[in-house]
Amino acid sequence: GSVSAFSGGAGAGAGTIYRQCSADRPGRGSVWINNNGFLSGFTEVPPATNYVSGEVDRVPFFVTNAAQLRITNDFLLGDIRLDSASARLDLGFNVLTVRSKEHALGPGTVTNFGAIVWWPYVPRGTIYYAK
Repeated sequence: GSVSAFSGGAGAGAGTIYRQCSADRPGRGSVWINNNGFLSGFTEVPPATNYVSGEVDRVPFFVTNAAQLRITNDFLLGDIRLDSASARLDLGFNVLTVRSKEHALGPGTVTNFGAIVWWPYVPRGTIYYAK
């Protein structure tokens, strides 16, 4: 079935859903941020409360319908897409590290430039040291 969440009105935060299918490994779902066309409110990451460091390191974020994702501190996530022209990414002069190959963000807007660091090659496997 379908699931939706979005802002309830002016000044309210954007609706934010973490979606993980049964076939996804833990922590490999996706975050959807939708403001239903309202031009106010935002979703902040990392959140001020209940944040678990590393919990979204491999999670893609999809920002749409006038939603604004505000980065409040240097942050790492799996990927990011601004899926509508009204979607906004406010870097807040911080560094956003994206664990993906560099790509166009989409039709949305980036404000308060800090830096976006694309980190596509994450070391994998076992490292052996020989003396």
